[in-house]
Amino acid sequence: MRALKTIVIFLGVLCIAAFAVLVYVLIAGVGKPSSSETPVAAPSSPAPRPPIAGLSWGDVTISAPEGSVLAGAFAAGDQIVVHVNPPDAAPFLVVIDPKAGRVTGRILLGARP
Repeated sequence: MRALKTIVIFLGVLCIAAFAVLVYVLIAGVGKPSSSETPVAAPSSPAPRPPIAGLSWGDVTISAPEGSVLAGAFAAGDQIVVHVNPPDAAPFLVVIDPKAGRVTGRILLGARP
């Protein structure tokens, strides 16, 4: 009986400690800004890579001003759409055909306010 009381008390203290750690992590994480935007590196001329297995093309280069931010990418049917935010220009979308391995067009999103 004494061992059972000891186990119950130990598990109760463990639950309270776990709850305190959870509260601390939540409070410490709230103050930090989170950004899903990834800066785009300045264009360079990297060494050519071999094509991906099953595809006849290698890398696809997207032209963007230096300091541009990649705000997201998503699939739209059989195309890939990349959202780019340049620092001093209007944001735009780049449409890529992954089967052909080429940029098929750009969609300008309008001027910044």
